[in-house]
Amino acid sequence: MQKRIDQVNTQLASYETIKKFAIIGDPLTVEAELLTPSLKIRRKKVYDRFHALFEGLYEDTRGAPADGGKGGAPAAGA
Repeated sequence: MQKRIDQVNTQLASYETIKKFAIIGDPLTVEAELLTPSLKIRRKKVYDRFHALFEGLYEDTRGAPADGGKGGAPAAGA
């Protein structure tokens, strides 16, 4: 995955590039109540479930260590 992102990033301006990403193991589904029946994302529920992961993606840009001890490491395997 990182190799493909690196390829795409070479064609983008620096402000457009993907700098961090995470792969979640659980699909977003209606049954998991993360999508509506019309397949719209239930943002509040997604945020609540993956809050630590999202925060981990931003921590080192705020001056804190990248992992922050919260288990929000980027590029976690599926």
